[in-house]
Amino acid sequence: MENENNSLTTSAKKKISAYLIEFVLLFLAVFLGFVAENIREDISDKKVVEEQMKALVKDLKFDTTRLGRSLRINTSFSEGLDSLRLYIRKALNGDIETNNLYYYYLKYGGAHSTPYLNGTTHTQLKESGLIRLLKSEALKDGLADYYERRQNGLRDRVESLEITGDIVTSLATEILSYKNLGEGFFTNDSVYNPVDKPRANYLQTLRQNNLQLGLLDSSPIKLEKFYNYVSEFELEIKDENVYMKDMKGNAVSLINLINKEYHFQ
Repeated sequence: MENENNSLTTSAKKKISAYLIEFVLLFLAVFLGFVAENIREDISDKKVVEEQMKALVKDLKFDTTRLGRSLRINTSFSEGLDSLRLYIRKALNGDIETNNLYYYYLKYGGAHSTPYLNGTTHTQLKESGLIRLLKSEALKDGLADYYERRQNGLRDRVESLEITGDIVTSLATEILSYKNLGEGFFTNDSVYNPVDKPRANYLQTLRQNNLQLGLLDSSPIKLEKFYNYVSEFELEIKDENVYMKDMKGNAVSLINLINKEYHFQ
């Protein structure tokens, strides 16, 4: 009887050991499968991030091109506005050169170039949560600074320019008269060349047609107000240019940092 009990106990112990071994093996299989899945996801995420970084470099290169173009155009505008201020000042002193006033206003007054920047890839990184996988804190901070603080600053400057530009345009309609310009002057080719040159050569048109242009209002108060807002507009363009030049430098720095971190070059 005692031998029979010992045999049963030994059999039970063997079964328990077998169950434990089976449980451990099952646990290890599940655990290792979980680890393998995490490794696969990590590798997949890293590949996605790497592709997103390549796309981000393209976005930033696009931005540097757009910023550079706006810088060149706005530099031309600010120089033209400087000339416009000269002729308004001469008019304030009694020497009114109407054709030059019309020319410099129609070519440069109230106009500026705004760069349209590409933030698509950065938005995708943020919304997907993949931005947490970026390698360095310096890169994370640099992207946040460029795509949030600096682009918000640029938007604020553009908004201010548009408000001031609208005031300049409104004042010009109270001072200048387009009545004698002639219908041919308002053709698309004459008014705007969308390819490269911001405006057509208005002064040449005015001189060729020998137009005698008068002013609706040449009062010193109105002209001085016009002068003040043209001056403010010129200053805001120059401020935007300084800001865009700085942004372009930031974009180039980010491109170099990404290329270094991900060994793209």
